[in-house]
Amino acid sequence: MKVESTEQQVFPEIYANLSQCSASASDISITLGLSGTAPLGAVQNNPPKPVALVRLSPPSARMLLLGLQQMLRVYEKRFGAISIPKEFQEALLQGDIQLGLASDTKGTS
Repeated sequence: MKVESTEQQVFPEIYANLSQCSASASDISITLGLSGTAPLGAVQNNPPKPVALVRLSPPSARMLLLGLQQMLRVYEKRFGAISIPKEFQEALLQGDIQLGLASDTKGTS
C-alpha cells in the first residue's frame, strides 16, 4: 500500500512486528523493527532489525495513541479480541520489558 499526498509524493510502506518507545522532555520516539526469522522452537540467531524511527511531539503522540485505540476497538469488534500473553502484559505494565531493538529507554534527544 502506498500513501500519496496531494502533491503526489510517494511514501514508503513499512512493516514491523516489534516496537520500542522512548521519551525525552521534548519528544516521544518510536523505533519499529522486524524480528529475526527462525522456525518455531529454534534458537534465534538473527537479532531484531530496526526499520524506522518515528519522532513525535508529546501532543502528536497522544493523538496517535487515541487513533490507535479507536482502530483497535473497531478491529476487535470486527475480528475478535487480540490476545497478548499475560507475562508480556505484566512485564510491560511494570516497565520490566525491552522489546528487543535497543537498550536505551531514557530518550534519544
